[in-house]
Amino acid sequence: MSSKSQNTSKSTNGNKSKYAFWLRPEVNALIDSHLNGDSRSDFVEQAVRHYCGVLDTKGSQNFLGDEILRAMRTIIRDTEGRIFSHLRSMDISQSMIAELIASYLQEMTPEEIADTKKNAVRFVDNNFRAQSFVEAWRLYQNQDDEG
Repeated sequence: MSSKSQNTSKSTNGNKSKYAFWLRPEVNALIDSHLNGDSRSDFVEQAVRHYCGVLDTKGSQNFLGDEILRAMRTIIRDTEGRIFSHLRSMDISQSMIAELIASYLQEMTPEEIADTKKNAVRFVDNNFRAQSFVEAWRLYQNQDDEG
């Protein structure tokens, strides 16, 4: 890319100045294909800053490594938030179930509790391959209808 840089005029857009550059047609097409709604001026400015950042580091690997690390930290932070939200929801549901079970067990004899436990173990052992809770629940309901 040969460049002919000349300061042709001052812009009303802050401290920006207008420059003329010679580009090969394929480079010009490459810019057009990556604009993503930005102006050509903004695109070129961001590209130059990025490339200079690569050159200013000890090597492009360090620069890319830092960018990848920054992106991964953002992804992990977002994922942690979603996981926390799901765990909190599951914790609330589990607490509600525990309260319901405790109130139900208070009315049962020790023998009934032991039978319920055996039935639960048998159900889990027979249905551990269920693809979803909905499928497991249907199997459980069918087992009650048959028994």
